[in-house]
Amino acid sequence: SPGEIITVKAYMNTEDSLVNGVELKTIYDPNVFEVTKLTKEQALKGLSQEIRNDIDNTLGIFQYSSFGLDKNLFLNGSNLLLFTLDVKVKENAKPGVYTFDFDRSSTISASGAGQNVFKESVPQKITVSP
Repeated sequence: SPGEIITVKAYMNTEDSLVNGVELKTIYDPNVFEVTKLTKEQALKGLSQEIRNDIDNTLGIFQYSSFGLDKNLFLNGSNLLLFTLDVKVKENAKPGVYTFDFDRSSTISASGAGQNVFKESVPQKITVSP
């Protein structure tokens, strides 16, 4: 409903890769949503060299990139929570089903596995009711 704060969480499954860097771009409808807060979660602690952390509520884009230097802290595992976004549904939002999704230009770098091991993204669907 308009005015409501919802939570969007981003998870990663690394399969067999040791992830040493991420460049993530999340897209959303800026006429419906406003990102009000970003919380970096425990999984990102190993990628401590932050390059970008931008929220653009005018264009509906959240971009985050970082990398790690310590091989012992690279990401590996299933259902790793990367970050949590608090998102406000705008007062003038029209009812409907909307998505938060990673743009296909997002990249995930893995040690010894090439430049980009990003395979798929599962959009989070959000229903806005009157």
